[in-house]
Amino acid sequence: MVKLIALIGKAKGIEIVFIHPSEVDIENNRVSGRILVDDRWFRTSMRVPKVIDISAFCMKYTEVVKFLRRKAILTENGKKRLTKEKLQKELKRDEDFEKHLIPTINLEFISPLTGFLSLYGKVVVKPVYSQRGTGVYIIEKINDDEYIIGHKRESHKVNLNGLRNFFDDKIKGVKHIVQQYIECRTPQGDPFDCRIHLEKNGKGNWVIPKSYIRIGIGQKIVSNVNDGGGVADPEKFLHACYGEIAEPLIQRMRDFAFGVAKKIEEIRMQELMTIGLDIGIDNNLNFYLFEANSAPATREMKSEVAMLRTDYYKFLYNKASRIRRNPVQEVK
Repeated sequence: MVKLIALIGKAKGIEIVFIHPSEVDIENNRVSGRILVDDRWFRTSMRVPKVIDISAFCMKYTEVVKFLRRKAILTENGKKRLTKEKLQKELKRDEDFEKHLIPTINLEFISPLTGFLSLYGKVVVKPVYSQRGTGVYIIEKINDDEYIIGHKRESHKVNLNGLRNFFDDKIKGVKHIVQQYIECRTPQGDPFDCRIHLEKNGKGNWVIPKSYIRIGIGQKIVSNVNDGGGVADPEKFLHACYGEIAEPLIQRMRDFAFGVAKKIEEIRMQELMTIGLDIGIDNNLNFYLFEANSAPATREMKSEVAMLRTDYYKFLYNKASRIRRNPVQEVK
């Protein structure tokens, strides 16, 4: 991905310098990094560039990020970042999104878990910070002293004491949330969801370079392709599942994704470059937002993303140039 962006950038007249946070010289207002020349990487040094595509994983370098905020336009400034729970709370305030949310609560003690089980019968427990569906469990209440805990392809039955032991061993001490379980399954009974990947284009507008259905073939809980699941084209998959209503369903889902992306920017009070949304469809064709990822994987769409991002870099560069020519306008 790094090399592809550098090559496409050169074709568009953009020189890309790849920098590690440790290579930012705050005192001298300079950065060091690597630049691609004739298929080889060479070290270089320069003043802080006008535009920096910063990885969300670099936010731990707080002093560097604070410095770069003052000097450049960042694709992610690290402010007002949203956990799963915060996003749910913020979207709940908007009646247009409230109906698409899943009841969620922090899981610091076992009482919210047993309460949700009594209320909904079936719940999902997952870490606040996780990737690729790791550490996700589904728990179903059979009666007051009987529960089924599912994880990946396995499930086992426990009593109330076993549920407490599970909580102490797997949940306690690590930030988790518990959610109502939403049934999103294929006719064959496999869980699925739709990943919609959004990027900004050269005009600063959201577009969808690619979306795909993730199917958890033989899995109990989530559609995790890393655990043996599969990927399908949304149009073919939804036509196979829903027939003639697939087309309006696809358009509704796209409109919903654009709406969520714009709403997240509004909540965070900043423009973003990329978002990955996981959307579920229940048996009544209602949409549910499972998750919003600020650093979505790009391995399924490298070339499309590289083309869009280099266009967006040019858009941001021109914006930065206008701001510097007329700083009063930016203050307004």
